Amino acid sequence: MASGAPLAALGGMKRILLFSLLFAVPLFAQQSDNVILPLEYNYQLLIPVAGNTPGANGTFFKSDINIINLRAAEQRIRLRWLPQGRTGVDIPAKEMTIAAASGFFSEDFVANVMDQTGLGAIQIVGIRSDGQPDVDARLYATSRIWTPHPVAGGTVSQTFPTLTMTTRSDAPPKWIFGVRRDDRYRLNVGIVNYSGIKQSFTVQTGSGGPVPGGETVLIQVEPFSIVQAGITGQAQGAFQIIVRNDSGSALWDAWASSIDNVTGDAWSEIAFNIPAGTNTTP
Repeated sequence: MASGAPLAALGGMKRILLFSLLFAVPLFAQQSDNVILPLEYNYQLLIPVAGNTPGANGTFFKSDINIINLRAAEQRIRLRWLPQGRTGVDIPAKEMTIAAASGFFSEDFVANVMDQTGLGAIQIVGIRSDGQPDVDARLYATSRIWTPHPVAGGTVSQTFPTLTMTTRSDAPPKWIFGVRRDDRYRLNVGIVNYSGIKQSFTVQTGSGGPVPGGETVLIQVEPFSIVQAGITGQAQGAFQIIVRNDSGSALWDAWASSIDNVTGDAWSEIAFNIPAGTNTTP
């Protein structure tokens, strides 16, 4: 799919479905300094991880993504793929137009829309006709990662929060709570770097106290890319995680996912900014 091709040109080529909204109503959410509530429209959105990739034990993960234009006018958008493990600077962005009060979705968005495989993040930006960001865009997106069940048939899935880039803080460090690693679940930690410079991070995990102790993992993330790393070692049950940006302030986000070792069922949590004054010394 060539960059700049209108969405209508995709018809019949791939499994991408369009729909119209019966009404376009703004979706409102509150945002504090410390807790991320991602249900809000914006002109810049980030899906921090999406994929078309095989997993363990016969699973194959795909991303079911919806993008909706809440304006009463058509909206041009730019989609950028931030791949895992290498810089995405050389990957051309894709542009398309969404009709007024409508949207589109694909159950395998990475393959069918982005023309990519593997893991990565997707940056969604509303743009004007001159290609500059359109701050009046009202975009909303949802993301679900799913896989056919390797044993019982059917599917298993998890929703993955879409972030509004303009309200995210890049001040390190950030915390993650609510994930697990034990005999039932494996644990992945991911970082997306949507800046133009290489960044270095320290990921520290543990299971006790308000500040994690235990394992420390050093991760470097190329510009416009993601890294997802498996956290191994002794099973410790519920986890707390700190992610520190060792390179100074830059645009980045982090998450963690716990995945059932048998079924592939999973859940994820997004990192949030540590409250001011919190003791972050292990």
